[in-house]
Amino acid sequence: MQAMNPESTGNVLIVDDDEMVRHLQNRILTDSGYHCRMASDAAEARLCLKQTRFDMVLSDLQMPGESGLDLIRFIRSEYPDTAVIIVTVVEDLQTAREAIALDLYGYIIKPVDTSQIFISVTNALRRRELELKEKAYHQMLEKQVHDRTLELQETVQKLETAQKEKENTANQLHEQLCFLQTLMDAIPAPIFYKDREGRYRGGNLAFEVYSGVPKEQMVGKTVFDIAPSKLAEVYHQADMKLIQEAGRQVYEASVKFPDGSLHDVVFHKDVYKDAEGHIAGIVGVMLDITEHKQLEKKLVQAQKLESIGRLASGIAHEINTPAQYVRDNLRFLEDALNDLKPVHEFIMQLPEKVAKGKSCVEIVDAIQALLKPVDMEYLLTEIPQSIIQSFEGMDHVSKIVLSMRDFSRPSKDEKTAVNLNKAIESSITISRNEWKTVAVVETDFDATLPPVFCLAGEMNQVFLNLIVNAAQAVEDAVCKANGKKGKITVLTRKQKDSVEIQFSDNGCGIPESIRHRIFDPFFTTKEVGRGIGQGLNVAYRIITELHGGSMDFTTEEGKGTTFMIRMPV
Repeated sequence: MQAMNPESTGNVLIVDDDEMVRHLQNRILTDSGYHCRMASDAAEARLCLKQTRFDMVLSDLQMPGESGLDLIRFIRSEYPDTAVIIVTVVEDLQTAREAIALDLYGYIIKPVDTSQIFISVTNALRRRELELKEKAYHQMLEKQVHDRTLELQETVQKLETAQKEKENTANQLHEQLCFLQTLMDAIPAPIFYKDREGRYRGGNLAFEVYSGVPKEQMVGKTVFDIAPSKLAEVYHQADMKLIQEAGRQVYEASVKFPDGSLHDVVFHKDVYKDAEGHIAGIVGVMLDITEHKQLEKKLVQAQKLESIGRLASGIAHEINTPAQYVRDNLRFLEDALNDLKPVHEFIMQLPEKVAKGKSCVEIVDAIQALLKPVDMEYLLTEIPQSIIQSFEGMDHVSKIVLSMRDFSRPSKDEKTAVNLNKAIESSITISRNEWKTVAVVETDFDATLPPVFCLAGEMNQVFLNLIVNAAQAVEDAVCKANGKKGKITVLTRKQKDSVEIQFSDNGCGIPESIRHRIFDPFFTTKEVGRGIGQGLNVAYRIITELHGGSMDFTTEEGKGTTFMIRMPV
């Protein structure tokens, strides 16, 4: 079987009732060198499967007529060597479990981008090839063991007369083993195999590069000899569980490469058996998904940059206003100083005038003459006030700048203890221009709220998205209706084992017909220029996927919406 490489092609069947989605996927895969056919429903897909052998099927779940799940069951039954990837908008957990139970090669939530489709299909086809090769390898190995047993029995019987034939057979066996090793070495993904006790029996060249241990020295070692102790214990326990349960195992883990870098890797493991059918050990394949993880992080960062760009003009205005009255106060202080300068100069000359015999009356008259055009009472009142206002203005500018710095700071990979009350306050500050003309923002913060270990930059993004979303809802429902300001309330509370955050508005509420799509990517009811439907989706993914929390909402049409976040502590 020929291994997939960037120049090779595969036959892919795209099944989706949405014509635009079909053609989009077709273009992406065709441009990547794959041969594609399209079907608009399950019936058409069945006909295509009868006519052509497909390596891969990309199928939607919700289609007219026969459902996507039923089609997948048919494919797994009739065409077991065909890989299947779900491409759907369905995020229902039960449906996803039913689909995953069918031994899928991928589950992609729409909408998708070019790299996601290409990476998923390429990785799935590589996995399919490895599985087919592994199956063929087992069959070939069992046949070779059987054949070699017969040959060895015959050789023993004819040992004295067939020594040369025995040597030839040994040479042939060595050549076969060299061929199998060369075949594994040609596969770019690390492959290894172990015995029942977890001792390495061998691996390919890619595994040698990963482990930093030459293949000749690998045999007999364990994972504790090549990996950090904590990670090694995790890998060893997974191996022993696989030996006991004798089933396929797929899981994700962090792997430290010889250069010290950490990579996100998906392990695919299965047991292999000896000639008697007993479990002899495990074989594993490692797929590096670090780049895929990095692409997910870039999506969050891109949404943050989009928010910064949208808020830039408003932040500039918020800074310009206090800066303007600071300038005005400085001009006033400059004028006041000019008015007082002659008085100061006269006072500095008093010792000289007294020495020359100037009378007190003359000096007092001169001072009164100088003070006459100067309103000292006014200056003594206004100068302190100008200084106070200037400090307030600069404090306001400083608060905006610090909030913007906290928000735009590059995200760290490790979670840190974060004061969520302060983070929310910063998001309210930098988004002030978005809500100040349409709503009043009230906060009800729990002063006993403990620090929460989280990704600070991502959490700031969540808070900003929800505040801006609430401001737009209030503007559409309240301001346009009666010209009055709406109300946005942010509440934090410490629960038993979590922290709860609520963002409430008295806006238009969410229609029942679209509530199930609120967290879908790129779903929006706003006109062009007010968002692309990523805000709530990004917020939901940050809370649930990156932090293991939950995000939900309650709403009533015409009265408003409350988004509720729970973060574990």
